[in-house]
Amino acid sequence: MDLETFTRSTDDLPRITSLEPGWELLEPDEDLPVALVVHVPLKGDSESGIPETDEQHDAMTAVAESLVKSLSRQLDARFIAVDTCDSMHAFHFRIPKGKAPGPAIAEALKKTGSKAERVECYEDEEWDTVFDGVLPDPYEVATSDALMLIWTLEDEGANLASPRPVRHTILLPDTAGYDAFKAWAEPRGYKVTKGEAIDEVGFHVHATRDEAVDPDAALDEVEAVVEETLRHDGTYVEWDCTGDDRRD
Repeated sequence: MDLETFTRSTDDLPRITSLEPGWELLEPDEDLPVALVVHVPLKGDSESGIPETDEQHDAMTAVAESLVKSLSRQLDARFIAVDTCDSMHAFHFRIPKGKAPGPAIAEALKKTGSKAERVECYEDEEWDTVFDGVLPDPYEVATSDALMLIWTLEDEGANLASPRPVRHTILLPDTAGYDAFKAWAEPRGYKVTKGEAIDEVGFHVHATRDEAVDPDAALDEVEAVVEETLRHDGTYVEWDCTGDDRRD
């Protein structure tokens, strides 16, 4: 089961959210007006609920696959996401009104040797709860991707205290937005250049500067660039700092 995973936090608690690819295109469906959330305890001793081993991650995926198969077959349900927090996995679905999910849930969890701690089922025709509570916003997507890259570099033994090229890539729709973004970014020490054009969408813009990578400061800067990008109706694409360390 292919999932896109984002590292997040809620009320200072670590959390990951995994969604099916293409989650950006999710829209309310009048045939699926009920939100269903199945809470399943994590197998292991992680206090946060975030899988810390391959076995825990595989167990989470196995439960997701079993629930998706059973609920989609019996209820015409649509899987939205799995969210982890407080030693729990919360599996989110959309289901039709008037269908009891209990038997399908029991069948799915029995196959994986799991049990449901609790099941929530409530009408939410506009999907407000799903969109606001589960789907990540542009800030969460950007900072999650940056954090995962920082962790990868640390695992590889990179010296983040040594200056290296750091680049933000964004997508802007027009030249006016580019000029405004450039005027904002250059005083912050960035060299701003145009990149590849995307048909009927706009063009990539790269903002690059050399710096040591402090994780907290880097995430704050990602948020600042995302905010400025959104101000010009743009899309934040990625943060990259994988260039060679610049050593004296």
